[in-house]
Amino acid sequence: MMLLLKLLVSRFISTALEFLAFCVRHWRIVLPVLMVGLTYWYVLSLQADRDDWQQKYTTLVAEQAKAAEKREQENLLKDQKAQLYINAVMANHQAVINQLRKEYEKLNGQKDAAVKSNADLRERLRLEVANRFDTRLPGFPGTAGKPAESGGDSHATVARSTYDTLDLACSITTADYNALWQSWNEACQVYGCKQFENNGEQPGAPM
Repeated sequence: MMLLLKLLVSRFISTALEFLAFCVRHWRIVLPVLMVGLTYWYVLSLQADRDDWQQKYTTLVAEQAKAAEKREQENLLKDQKAQLYINAVMANHQAVINQLRKEYEKLNGQKDAAVKSNADLRERLRLEVANRFDTRLPGFPGTAGKPAESGGDSHATVARSTYDTLDLACSITTADYNALWQSWNEACQVYGCKQFENNGEQPGAPM
């Protein structure tokens, strides 16, 4: 076995020396062939790297497209969820405003107080509250000899009317705020939100 191994090693060394001697004798032929071979090997290596990077790029583009499609679907679901909730909030808000409109018309008379729109109702209440507080409530009699009940009914009626008008205006403001807060809170839950920059506090809960 050792003899066979020695023969093989000897044969390999002899062949290598003969090949080296051949290359030295014919270096003008061997050198260009060797350069061409090395160049061809380098080109093949570059092509392999190119193919590898192209495959990585194609995979990356496909993953990004898949991720973008997933985000788009998630955003669409978020939009649908938020919109459904906001629609429900606005429908409830409209029902509350309609009820307050009926109360206003009932308070002021159906024909005289017919309201065209929500904006019309808000504007009327704003003007009425402003006018009532500008003119202020009529004063009560200050003379001790004057009967206490004199003018009492008219004063109470005016005071009651002023209170009812202010109560309606406050109810509309509260309904508007609650609808806005609920819509904001839902959007915050769905999309995420940041705290206010001025004091780091979120808006208050519905009234």
